[in-house]
Parts: sequence; structure tokens; C-alpha cells
Amino acid sequence: MSINLFVTGTKRVGKSTLLKECLYPYLNITGGYYIQRVNDEDSTTLAFRILDVSSQPYYLLNVTDTVSVEADIIAITSINKRGIQIFPTSLENKGVSILRDAQRTKKIVLMDELGKFELHAPHFAKTVFEILKGPIPVIGVLKKEHNPFLDHISNNYADLILDLDEIDPALCKEHINLFLDSVLND
Repeated sequence: MSINLFVTGTKRVGKSTLLKECLYPYLNITGGYYIQRVNDEDSTTLAFRILDVSSQPYYLLNVTDTVSVEADIIAITSINKRGIQIFPTSLENKGVSILRDAQRTKKIVLMDELGKFELHAPHFAKTVFEILKGPIPVIGVLKKEHNPFLDHISNNYADLILDLDEIDPALCKEHINLFLDSVLND
């Protein structure tokens, strides 16, 4: 039986939206985090925030005209579009706290999304690996790229990876719902 399921696919294909739909009936027993994209009114991404799915509304998008460096901001896009300014302390502090709390109190752990920011947050990455090795089922999103962190997850901890570029979203949703039914009814 699979205990760690991940969804992957190209940017903006609907990975997080699909997980949100499938997990909605189980939010009371789901802990973990999701990454919220912060956009301006022109749909330009300004920043990314890490939010606790068990205590903050599950909104994948936040529209604003300004971004300040808060405890939950993990990255801000550069004004000149030359890169991203990463704030690993948000992952190291808030992210680790969210994951540890989910590990202690919930039946499912959400990791939405895992990507390249974790390369700058070794304590957070170590916590992710520990939880993936543990008995609590994990469901999440893997960014569709290669780096040492993601490759380690794919090769060692991902029991099932559903690629939305290769699988119809309806079939993917069916697989996720079967996964949730199986891990919750054991």
C-alpha cells in the first residue's frame, strides 16, 4: 500500500487545485502546509507564502499590491525579474513547526509544494525526509524539475507520483481519492 503520494506537472497545470479539491472533505484530519502565490492585480507573482492548512484558509492565491517580509514569506520575486529572493528562515521556523504539529496531531500530512527553496533550508528538508519515512501518509506536490532534494524524494520516498502532464486530471483525482480512502480506512 502506498503511504506517500505526490502530484507533479508543469507550472499552473492545476496540481495544488486538484489536491485542494480532494482533501477538502478531510481538512479536519489534515495537517501540513501549502504554498500560497501572492500576485498583484495584473497576475504578476510577487511572492510565495507558507501557510498552515489546519489553521489558515486554504486559498491558493492572494492578490495584493504590496508584499512585506513576514514570517510566512518564503520568497519574493525580484523587481527586475532577474531572480527570486529566498527567505529560508520561514521554512526553517514556521515550516518545521507546521510539519511537526501535523506529525503529532493529524492523520494526513500535506506538503504542497516541494521544490527548490528547500535546498536553502536544510533543517526543513531533514524534517520533510523524517516525516516521509514515518507512518503518517503524506500527500503533496513535487515541482517538475530535478535537484538533489527532489530527486532524493522521488527515488526514496514517493510511493506514487501522478504526472498531470501524462494523466487526465479526472483519472488523477480518482487515484488520489482511492489513496485517501485506503490510508484512512486501514
